[in-house]
Order: sequence, then structure tokens, then C-alpha cells
Amino acid sequence: MSLSQNVTLEMETPRCVAVLIAAGSITLAVAVLPVYAYVICLFLHKTRYANNTAFWLMANIGIIDCLFLLAIIQASLMTLTRSNLIPVVFEFSSAFHIVYEWVLHFLALILALNRMLIILDLEFRFCDLLFKILTYLIWISILVLLFFFNKYDMNLVYVYDDNAFALNACSKNREATSTVYDIYYYADLTTISSSFVCYLAVIVAIVAQKLQFRKGIKIEKHEIRVFFQGLVTFLPGAAYWGLNMLAAFKFSSASLAVNIIFSILPRLVPVLNVSGYLILNSYVRESLATCVQRLFCRKSPTVKSISLASGNVNVTSVSVKSTGYTSDNLEIKELKEL
Repeated sequence: MSLSQNVTLEMETPRCVAVLIAAGSITLAVAVLPVYAYVICLFLHKTRYANNTAFWLMANIGIIDCLFLLAIIQASLMTLTRSNLIPVVFEFSSAFHIVYEWVLHFLALILALNRMLIILDLEFRFCDLLFKILTYLIWISILVLLFFFNKYDMNLVYVYDDNAFALNACSKNREATSTVYDIYYYADLTTISSSFVCYLAVIVAIVAQKLQFRKGIKIEKHEIRVFFQGLVTFLPGAAYWGLNMLAAFKFSSASLAVNIIFSILPRLVPVLNVSGYLILNSYVRESLATCVQRLFCRKSPTVKSISLASGNVNVTSVSVKSTGYTSDNLEIKELKEL
């Protein structure tokens, strides 16, 4: 994911800069991956989220984000070693650089439609089932598209040029490659525009309710919070795509600074997505803090005194002490049961 195939580089990125970007990308991806995986598990398995289609869609967005983070690690290792490393892993990495934006924008559109129908009270029967079927079809289409490109030598492949993946302009079938690139462009444009319209409609509905222009239907605060969590999964990818297209149309050749910026920006999209969940969802934030506390803090319960008597039970004090981190102290004072 870099600048358009019509943009050429004015000069090669210095080795030291490429190494710094690669090392920073690996560090960031390794730090974010376990956090994001924990958030996905919460969305898929926690009772309060398990039956909510919106969080199920967010979990799917999280899965494609995590796969892209793995692809980023592979790409960065290729920079550091100046080799393709394991060929199979290289194919995986290049494949997800191809489909990441496309899948992200389609999933964001489904999530935007889900929020719009619920908040505007336009839900219909089997609505949730339809959204899940569409999501599964998107995942299946990834495999179909990659198989189709490979079989007919469409060569929508990303090759590594020491600093970023870029569309291969030296394809055997350049017309086909250009056509597929145009299809990707218009597909992204359509999905992003449609998502924007859906979110705009919801924002108008929320503002109308606040100003008491829309009576009879009350938007729950919980649904508004879920709406904003969905919005933060749409904005980073849409903003990057917009900047990318703007740069592609404005520059016939990319300066070193522009190329460095557009090598870094896509790697921040998954980070911004998971950051939005942590900022806007207090339950996810508190659950993650509790998980970290359990991993890095050893608790040793100490019972000061327990006295038993016939007909009553006295628990004087029970405390839980931890090392290295401030934890909750549990103290039960003078519990008597006759």
C-alpha cells in the first residue's frame, strides 16, 4: 500500500531511513497485536457483545487489521534483511497488502449500514443475518479474486522496493493490470462514499433529536456509543485513501518526504482503529487493564484471623496483597451470622 502506480519516486529512500521505518513498524505491530487480539476475543465471546452484530462486524475488521499487522512485520523484516525470506510468507504478505484496503472499506460499509438502520429504526426481519452473510461473502471473495488474478496472469501484485510495497508496473498484461487497478479505485470510492452517507444520516438524526426536531423515536445512548466506535473504524482508512488519491492526482513524481509519509500512514490505520476502541469503550479498557494486572502482578492472599464459634462465624479481616502494581484490597470487617 503506497502511492498510485502512476507515481514514480524521485530518489530511493536512504537505507538508514528505511531501517528506522522497518524497526519502528515491527515494534509497533508486535505491541499492538496482542492488545488487538484481546479486543477481538471480547467482541466475539463476551456475553454483552456476543449477540450484537455491530461488535461482530468490528471483530471482523479487527481480524483483517491483525492480518495486515502480520504483513507489515513481514515487509519490515524484508527491509532489514534485504530478502524475501520465506516465499510462502512473502505471498501472504503481498496478498494482504492487495486486499486490505478493499476488505476494510467493504466491512466499514456494512457496519455503517447496520448503524444507520438501527438508529433510524429501519431494521427489517433477517437484517442481522443478511449482514453476516455479506461479511462471509467478502471473505470468500478475497480468495476468489486472488485465484482469478493468479490464473489469468492479471498480476495485481505488490513488489518490494526496499521501503514499501508498490503496484508492479512491469506486468506482462499491463492493460489488464490497469483495468483491475481502476476497478479497485472505483470500488473503494463507492464504498467510502456510501459509508460517509450512512454515517452522515446518523449524525443528522442524532443532532435532530438533540434539537428536538425528531420526536417519537428516541435514540439510546448505548447505540450512540456503538455508532461512534463504528465511526472510528471508518475514518482512519478513509482518510488514508483520500490522502493517497489526492497525492496520486497531484504529483506525477513523489519526493522522498512524500514517499516516507505514505510508507508510514497505512501502518497506522490498524493502530488508530484499536485505539478508538480503547478510548471510546470503557469496558474494553477496564478488561484490558485487569488482564495486564493479572499477567504482571502476583497476588498473595493473607488471612489475618478467622475465628469460628458455635452459632456464629466471625471473619475479622481478609486482605489481598500484590507486588509491583496497585491492586484492590479486599477487607471484610466483622461479618457475623447468628
